[in-house]
Amino acid sequence: MLDSVDLERGISAGSLGTRTERKSSLASEVGPVTRCLRVFKAQSIVTCSLLFSLFVLMSLVAVVYVQQTGRGPLKSSFGCDLHMAPPHSSNRTVNLSYCEVHRPETQINKDIHDKIITSAFQASIRFLVVGDFGRDGFCCQRDVAWEMARAAGTIQPHFIANGGDSFYDFGLLSEMEEQVDTSWRDVYMKHESLKSLPWYSVLGNHEYRGSASAVLSVPQRYPQFVMPDRFYDHEFVSDDRKFRLHMFYLDTSPMIQAYHVSGYDDRADSMLNQPDGIRSQWNRVEEQIAWLEQGLNSSTADIKVVMGHHPVYTSGAHYGEDERFLRKRIAPILEKNGVLLYISGHDHNLQEYWKLYSPTHYIVSAGGSKVEGAFTQGDVYLRYFDQVNGFCAVEASAQGLRIVFVDYVGNVIRTINIAKQQPGPPPS
Repeated sequence: MLDSVDLERGISAGSLGTRTERKSSLASEVGPVTRCLRVFKAQSIVTCSLLFSLFVLMSLVAVVYVQQTGRGPLKSSFGCDLHMAPPHSSNRTVNLSYCEVHRPETQINKDIHDKIITSAFQASIRFLVVGDFGRDGFCCQRDVAWEMARAAGTIQPHFIANGGDSFYDFGLLSEMEEQVDTSWRDVYMKHESLKSLPWYSVLGNHEYRGSASAVLSVPQRYPQFVMPDRFYDHEFVSDDRKFRLHMFYLDTSPMIQAYHVSGYDDRADSMLNQPDGIRSQWNRVEEQIAWLEQGLNSSTADIKVVMGHHPVYTSGAHYGEDERFLRKRIAPILEKNGVLLYISGHDHNLQEYWKLYSPTHYIVSAGGSKVEGAFTQGDVYLRYFDQVNGFCAVEASAQGLRIVFVDYVGNVIRTINIAKQQPGPPPS
């Protein structure tokens, strides 16, 4: 007979066996789900580990990049100009802060010197190129100005070529407006190496959102801001009197057919229709083209360079919008007359183009302040594109042109050599 203890043990064992069987039965029912969850959990851990490792790697790359270039994250794109004063307002304030830390202004930029100075100072003509800058010092404009000053102290340029859009966002209504100071004079003229340089300037499309005549009157107030007419030319002679550079400055906004469509720019449509607005200048486009062709054809200078606000080639935000007329009417004139360089702005970045066997190179130097217009579609002739603040330094000599692209912390990021005698196509 079983005593009470054995009976209790048997009942307990039986109960345990029953529970175990139930657990096994339940496990068999939910087993696939459990296994799936376990696999998912394991995969999630692996995925998170990989993502974390990638984050650490990217952080290390970013640290090394900042250490080597001095550039931090892009601080001059969307929203950087939100604190600018309203158009045409008084009591404007120049932004006094910088996006990055810079070397002393008087410290020679050896990289620029070694890459740009190929001839004796007396035998060449040197200049800086900047465009699309006029934002009261915002959007890293002051950083670009600082590095322009260092470059000027290094290469001792003869002038600055201004690609237009000097006064955002609606140009000027009077040459006496305070923005002439806050967007130009107070940002650049405070630097010793820049304050005596003439700025040979062209009109940008934003100048036409105000009064183009007001911008043309700025030289009466500040003779350093050179713009004798909507389109004009100037011949520069080297210090030794043996080399001549002929610069032609265009008014390209009236050539952009989209600007002549009513409603294209609702915020400035009334200004575009003013007697000195873009649409009033359409009748002068043919006059300007004839003037350019005759001037280039008759020029006996060693090197000819043309500048206009709008690019002939671009891979930025304005790809396919603005350049068709310029490609059809302007580019053939440049190439026919042996122009070595066409300089433009408008797309807020740095770019270079060259067509095989063409004598003409095309650059965009519009990184003076706000950077926008990311790479959209590469043109077939594209050789370089960088969405960064910066400017160009150029040396013109009897050998040709030497151009360096410089970013807003002073790094030389590209060098271009354009020989005066370009190789022609192979014999057929």
